[in-house]
Amino acid sequence: MATWKKVLTEGTKVPLIQQWSMRWYTDANNTLLGDARRRWFHFSTTYGPSYYQWSSYIAGADPRPTWFDSFNPGIVIPKACKLKSYTLHGNMNWVGISTGTLLLELKKNTNTLAHNNAATLIPLSTVGTRQSEEFTTGYYKKIGEDVDEVLRGGDVLIPFLARDDQLTNNNTMYFEGVFTLEYEREI
Repeated sequence: MATWKKVLTEGTKVPLIQQWSMRWYTDANNTLLGDARRRWFHFSTTYGPSYYQWSSYIAGADPRPTWFDSFNPGIVIPKACKLKSYTLHGNMNWVGISTGTLLLELKKNTNTLAHNNAATLIPLSTVGTRQSEEFTTGYYKKIGEDVDEVLRGGDVLIPFLARDDQLTNNNTMYFEGVFTLEYEREI
């Protein structure tokens, strides 16, 4: 049985954690050249991050620069806070190679969102930096970073994953894992 002895007073910083389990898709558009072959996958634009198949994507060297308010908003920040870290834990199932590189990039809206029933094109900016990590088939590993990103209530976060290997192979390969966001909020 837990006994709490600390009284939380105004100004106290408390951690908040969000976590999703998913099967994150990866593949490539082998009709293009170089980095443009990448497909940046994210949660479903219809069902959002709670649906376990993260299979929506945009093709290109970089992730989606804008989000549309006709999409599911995904991860919505309820109150002002700081994002302290984001991490993806799990394993990659490569086809044709045993080890390859994954890219993870977290984006957020650049402008304040009004959530006022007016059509909006939402520009996105990268939180921290694009992360790159080598994964071996079938072994747990993690990718992510510590950040200190101020978030407003109503902001949205969209994580993107792409492979940086096997770009001439359009076979779908899966990352099975858990995506975690750690925030800090002052009460």
